[in-house]
Amino acid sequence: MEDLFELRNRCAHQDSLLGFDPSVELKKIIKLARWVDPDAGRWIGSIEQVTGVVDARPIPPKMNAVIIGDASNRNYELYRRVNALINPTARKIAPVSYLGFYHGQRIEPHFARILQVTVPTVWSTTEANRLKKSGDPEEKQLGKVMSYAIQAGFRSEESFEVYLLSPPDDPRTLRTSSERPIAHDKRGRGTAFAKGGRRYFSTAALMNASETSDLE
Repeated sequence: MEDLFELRNRCAHQDSLLGFDPSVELKKIIKLARWVDPDAGRWIGSIEQVTGVVDARPIPPKMNAVIIGDASNRNYELYRRVNALINPTARKIAPVSYLGFYHGQRIEPHFARILQVTVPTVWSTTEANRLKKSGDPEEKQLGKVMSYAIQAGFRSEESFEVYLLSPPDDPRTLRTSSERPIAHDKRGRGTAFAKGGRRYFSTAALMNASETSDLE
């Protein structure tokens, strides 16, 4: 419920929704409806038009990649292991096509294609095991991600979005032209690269940068 308060307030007060991914917010609404009444959740899913409107955007956003900042390498290690990002729902990610990782004073050299974003209704080892036995490839991958994430310390007390991503060696994954990380070349107070945990760029800029100052 708390995840939807900010969305509700922005809609009620005619504030900008550009910082939200409408498809993800829709999934949260359906998740809440299913918790109240499974039939209501299915009904909303059958009549929603959000997906079609998002897909029909006449001009894709110029800033089509998000870089996720992390003081440790936990997010990047999760990506290397299971090709996913576990994103706390409190950290809003705008609609983009690609996702990269910043840690240790560098941006990693590959930018994964976002394949699917899901909001799990249940977050537990039992649910992870159930999903891993599914015949649906996306559910099976989600189960693998959930299982690894729980072992890595992502607990059920929090609410998460799961971004399923193309692997580092996948043709859909973009890379820097040098295939080397982008070094953060600024030091000192006020020069932190990923304030707020994420920053947006065009993939063209990222692919051709060698230092973060190239992106400013």
